Amino acid sequence: MTDEKKGKKKKEDLKFEQAFSRLEEIVNSLDEGGLPLEELESRFEEGLRLVKFCGDKLNAIEKRVEKLVENPSGDLATEDFEPETQQETKAEGDDLPF
Repeated sequence: MTDEKKGKKKKEDLKFEQAFSRLEEIVNSLDEGGLPLEELESRFEEGLRLVKFCGDKLNAIEKRVEKLVENPSGDLATEDFEPETQQETKAEGDDLPF
C-alpha cells in the first residue's frame, strides 16, 4: 500500500493501532530526511491528522473507563474514572523526561 493510500484510509475503518503505527512511519521518514519539500508537507499534514485522531480515540476511551471499587458491604461496584489533575501527575512524574 502506498503512503498516499494509507493516508486516505477512511477514519471509520482506521484502528488506533494502525493510526499510531502509521504515525511512527511518518515520524521516522521525517527524521531520515531527504524528502522533497512537497512530500514533507504532505506527511506532516497527515501526521497532524493522525495525532488528532489518536488523541480523540484516547479521550473517548478515557471517558468510558471505569474502575472497580469495593463497597463497605464487600460488593464490587463501578464508578466513573476520574483522571488525576495535571499537578498531581506532575508531582508523581517529575523524574520523567517528557
